[in-house]
Amino acid sequence: MKRLLITPNMEISYQEVCKVASGKISLKLTPATFRAIEETYSFVTNRENRDKVYGIDTGVADFSTVPIRENQLSQMQVNMLRSHSAGLGHPLPKEVVRSIIFSRILTLARGHSKIRPLTLQLLVDLLNYGITPVVPELGAIGCGDLQPLACIGLVLLGEGEVEYQGEHMKAQKAMKKAGIVPMKELTIEALSLIDGNSAVIGLGSILAEEVKQLIQLFTISSSLVIEGRQGTIAPFDHHVSLARKFIGQSDISKTIAALLQGSSILESTSNSRGMLQDPVSIRSTPQVIGTALDSLRSLIDVLGIEINSAGDNPVIFAKEKMVVQAANFMSLQLGTQLDMVVKNISNITSYATSTMQIMTNPIYNEGLPKYLIQNPGINSGLMIPIYTAQGINSEIIASTFPRSALMVGVANGWEDISSGSWNSALNLRRIIRLSKHILALHFLYGMQSISLRKKIRLGRNTKKIYDYLNLHLNHSFPITTDIRYDYLVSHIETIVSGAGFYDLILRTSPKLF
Repeated sequence: MKRLLITPNMEISYQEVCKVASGKISLKLTPATFRAIEETYSFVTNRENRDKVYGIDTGVADFSTVPIRENQLSQMQVNMLRSHSAGLGHPLPKEVVRSIIFSRILTLARGHSKIRPLTLQLLVDLLNYGITPVVPELGAIGCGDLQPLACIGLVLLGEGEVEYQGEHMKAQKAMKKAGIVPMKELTIEALSLIDGNSAVIGLGSILAEEVKQLIQLFTISSSLVIEGRQGTIAPFDHHVSLARKFIGQSDISKTIAALLQGSSILESTSNSRGMLQDPVSIRSTPQVIGTALDSLRSLIDVLGIEINSAGDNPVIFAKEKMVVQAANFMSLQLGTQLDMVVKNISNITSYATSTMQIMTNPIYNEGLPKYLIQNPGINSGLMIPIYTAQGINSEIIASTFPRSALMVGVANGWEDISSGSWNSALNLRRIIRLSKHILALHFLYGMQSISLRKKIRLGRNTKKIYDYLNLHLNHSFPITTDIRYDYLVSHIETIVSGAGFYDLILRTSPKLF
């Protein structure tokens, strides 16, 4: 297994966060990291002027005016983790929890946090030994991801529940089996374990990778729909993108043009077809999907900044002998980008749903039968799957309200605003899941429309995709009589989400990243 050396000033990409989360990379703290952490810890604990430090000499939130005596400090630290472990709901997936832990390690390793080397090493041990804390998904408001991070922090003390070697067990039992000794006490590090935005960074990194694949898959399904309708290639001409200068639009146009290379539709013109131009949804494929691609790239840029930053409060500068109470935990930049990606995915699902209706309408579908089925009336064909798409798409549209707009206040008004970024991430996670249903339906309409064309020459790459799906699906095309479409669409979703299909599209279409 590849080992990643953690240094104080390293630069990490969101893809590397995903690799660590999936267990493909182990971690090792370097001597430079230990020195940076020790220097900061010594500075905080041995300050000459003894200025008060939030979360050490005082309580937290609106208890920040309450002094904490030295003999109360250790208990207060443990109480902080226990009281902040107040999240509810289903446990987060193992991969997400691992990405959160890794994001927290990266922040703490920068040397701006009040934490001991032992504490950071234990977080590394959790990942390397495969001990995953059970973390409820609900409760964080993006003003420091307190609840999820507190659940992780308690495991370092041997408290809480974990998943280890495929089993759910007590943290203390798992650590004993792995040969890890829990901490006996906390000194000053509780707040550094929880008061940051590592949860939304970790989940956001996983989601960015999922959105990347979703955009690539919708580009593929759109190419099949264009082939099935026998649309014109004109909207994907590179001159069109050059005239507008949006990078996402240009990249999607190039990708679709490459997929369609060799197709018979390259020989058609608006004058040789029944209509002067394609419907707006078909023509605007590069604009709709390209806008989502641009917003994803903006999200990735912000993730790159957050992953490689210190998000604590307070922020410690040992060399400058400074302790600064601030708000680097406020992840509003990340929340707004997550919300924008949600909106642009909803635009893709609306576009895809509209193109399905174009494909079933004999007025617009260039000679295909109504609802893409022979013997209409006896057969309903692909009439009802559009109902399903519209129902799902309505739910997606209703979920586009930006969670980052909900800047709620807590702690009796002392912590009077928040970013909502965690809910932005959870919302995007749900929208991705719903969008995959519409993606599978989009593939269904593309496949059926192509199969009904008696004289069609597919593009070299779209043919590879069509043949792959026809080979691996549990029902061959064309569909000639009504079937249970729910079974088929579910199978399509499984196939296009699989590693084999994703490897195929990476070989057949230009890289977008």
